[in-house]
Amino acid sequence: MSYAREHAPPRPVSAAAVPLALAIGAVAASCAPDRPDIDQFPIALDREAGPVMIAASFGEGSPAAAVIDVLSPQTARIVPGAEATRRRGEVTIYNRLIPGQAPVARARFGGATIYDYDPCDGGDEPCLVGLGDAAVPYEAVIGTDLLADLALSFDFGQGDVRLYPDIPLGDFDHGLMCTAVFRGPYSGGGTLIVDGAEDGFEGRRAALGACMGFAESGADSGRGANALLLLSTGAGVTVLGESAYARYRSRSNAPPSSELPADTLHLPYGSIQARIGEVSDLSLAAGASDERGPCSEVYTHRIMHRGGCERAGVDACPCPDGNDSCRAGAVVDIDGPIQVAVIADDHPLLQSLRSEVQPALPDVDGILGAGALANLRLDLDYPNDRILVSCSGQYEGEDRADGCRVHPALASADAREVVDHCPAPPGPD
Repeated sequence: MSYAREHAPPRPVSAAAVPLALAIGAVAASCAPDRPDIDQFPIALDREAGPVMIAASFGEGSPAAAVIDVLSPQTARIVPGAEATRRRGEVTIYNRLIPGQAPVARARFGGATIYDYDPCDGGDEPCLVGLGDAAVPYEAVIGTDLLADLALSFDFGQGDVRLYPDIPLGDFDHGLMCTAVFRGPYSGGGTLIVDGAEDGFEGRRAALGACMGFAESGADSGRGANALLLLSTGAGVTVLGESAYARYRSRSNAPPSSELPADTLHLPYGSIQARIGEVSDLSLAAGASDERGPCSEVYTHRIMHRGGCERAGVDACPCPDGNDSCRAGAVVDIDGPIQVAVIADDHPLLQSLRSEVQPALPDVDGILGAGALANLRLDLDYPNDRILVSCSGQYEGEDRADGCRVHPALASADAREVVDHCPAPPGPD
């Protein structure tokens, strides 16, 4: 995935500038876990605080509150005051913990690598995830090293996640089922020295192009604000760098970040101070072209769904070489308002993520939190190197979630006839 830069690249960051908690969270062990034992039932989630929470135990320990975070490539247990150490053991995943009910095990992973560490201040207070006073304690992080040989199917509307060997069928077949396919979204990887040993970690950061505040009318170049976001289910609130928020503000009536209220956002990588605001809406766009940014991709999809540039009556056709039609990537329209936490562009959290994914990706503008995905089903199909997005409940025969608008990719303007049964995107003016 790539698109034209809208601002200058950040300064390179040395390993010493990376927060310790994020560095530990980014280290994957050289040994893969044993084949997991997974039952067929969904794993119920707790999302009251925003992040995706379940319960997990390590070895013979009792089930404890845990965060499933697809931005954390390592599984870790929180040990207050501990120096980072590494060991191997069994990890069991349960449904969310319900007072008065016995915990229900859903998946067991033998031979997993587990980090014991303290991402907080090392005091007596528990580690928290969530925003401000709504944050809740957690005792573990389930990272993608444990799950990367599987497919994770998060149904945020239903409040559960399922684990599969992979997601069957090809991209075209999923398009026929009104599913948006994001091909090759995973990036990052590298080596770090932790606990006196050098470990390699694979690139599993899920990157998605986004258009904030897309306008159905106006000039193509001014229809919205582009952003590149890394997906995190360990964050409920979407995090934006100052420049990304400023681009959105230039196209909206949003207040300047300096006027937004300040609060503490607790993440699995540590706590950060941020200004809390919102964006009106957000569209995820799968890149069909390396030249178009997410907002232009949304615009192109609108035009191709109407039959091409001539039929849509647009003067500035986004298709190359004077063509009337061209391929348009899948689009997912997300209604707002969407809560965002605005931080400085040079914050160590963003800088460390940028350093990891460059030069393969342009500048990372922030983190897409789970709170923005409330009406969606998100399949992280690691074995097939893709992400699938559909409506919550879509494959269970239930009514589509309110506000769910997923538009599959169009190979050409004529391809819209194949997906006429899918929700139609608005037409550009």
